[in-house]
Amino acid sequence: MIRKLGRKAGCVQFRDSEKGSRFICTVADGGIGVFESLCRNEALKSRVSYDWDALELAVRERVSGTGDPHRGIGLYGVSEDVRRPGGSLLLHSGIGSLEITEDLESSARRTRLFPGMLAFLSIPT
Repeated sequence: MIRKLGRKAGCVQFRDSEKGSRFICTVADGGIGVFESLCRNEALKSRVSYDWDALELAVRERVSGTGDPHRGIGLYGVSEDVRRPGGSLLLHSGIGSLEITEDLESSARRTRLFPGMLAFLSIPT
């Protein structure tokens, strides 16, 4: 199923193959991006220098551009869930990307420009 609303789009897929079944979800938007969002929070502004820094910070618990202590659990929760066997999460915002895998590894780096935010999640079912 692919759904597009304004500058946002998403795709959810259940895939069955010889390697097993997987749940795949991709969401993208053409918004301000993670870096700009976190820079709106004065407490975080000095901790973010690059898009890839912002992504690494955004997957931590209770980190949000709003500063609201009740926000900032979405990306954190998803990033923790993919750290199970076969899971992976790829985030891309601005010129930064962050990949988190089952090996408890995360790899942030500079990459090509993607205005807004893209998240790709793949987990076995």
